[in-house]
Amino acid sequence: MKHVLFLLILFLRGLTLYAQDTAKTVIVCTYNYKLSAQEREISTSKLHYLVNAYDKNHAINLTEKNDFSSAMEEAFTAKNILLFVHGDDFDIEKLVVRGADFPELYNVNTILFAWSSYRTSHNSIKNYNNSKKSVDLCFPHFLQLVDSIKNYAIKNNVKATVIFHSLGNIFAQKYALFLANNPEIQPFFTNIIINAACVPTKNHAFWVDILGQKTSNHVYITVNKNDKILQLASAFIEYKPMLGKKTGRKISQNAYYIDFTNRLKNVSSDKKMPSCHTYFISYPPRENSEIREFYNTLFHSY
Repeated sequence: MKHVLFLLILFLRGLTLYAQDTAKTVIVCTYNYKLSAQEREISTSKLHYLVNAYDKNHAINLTEKNDFSSAMEEAFTAKNILLFVHGDDFDIEKLVVRGADFPELYNVNTILFAWSSYRTSHNSIKNYNNSKKSVDLCFPHFLQLVDSIKNYAIKNNVKATVIFHSLGNIFAQKYALFLANNPEIQPFFTNIIINAACVPTKNHAFWVDILGQKTSNHVYITVNKNDKILQLASAFIEYKPMLGKKTGRKISQNAYYIDFTNRLKNVSSDKKMPSCHTYFISYPPRENSEIREFYNTLFHSY
């Protein structure tokens, strides 16, 4: 049984971290980001390939490119890749600001998958349910992006890791079932991170086992037992435990479970930090070296 806590860090190699004055990310967007939020909901006919160049203030500076290859060429020199799949309530502006943390904290070539989960009303539950429905519309785009990353990785002899965050883990579920139904397709992600997953705990072992069996390396599931966002989702929307908060008794035999609960209690900047949902960015990795080194190692180890 691959069930471990933070002792995993002891045998994962650490890397030197440094902040960059300027950095770029590639954003692959399923909607026309120039439209209003209401109009964006139906604009999923094509992918938009954007490059954002950050300055010290994390200002938004988007340039649209014709295709994936030209966006990658504009943004990066060829090296290993991180794909970030965000959760609920994200628009393009919020995503590019969050995306700045990846090159700054981890010095990694980062691709941000912008799918339709932005707030279009004042009803949080309605927005949440709309976002879940959007996954079905956006999943073909996700597969298209994965194929583009695979071709790029093969051509440039680089590797790729993917981190699915929060509600974005519905894409992980669907990807597992897609792989199960298409045995001829060989996945290529070296590390798959199921991060603070806002998906039900029940039956997760089934689809996580598929990911573990289908990948040559590792699947990681992160947990914070005090995660406030997942507690609210459990209590008022899903009415069932969420995987990023409670793993349950039946766990995957093909995944590592990483418990951040106690580490987050040691992050001193904010009394609310123990209930944090986004502990891979911002203050937790800046103030807790174990948290930072865990993510850094997975983003860079191949």
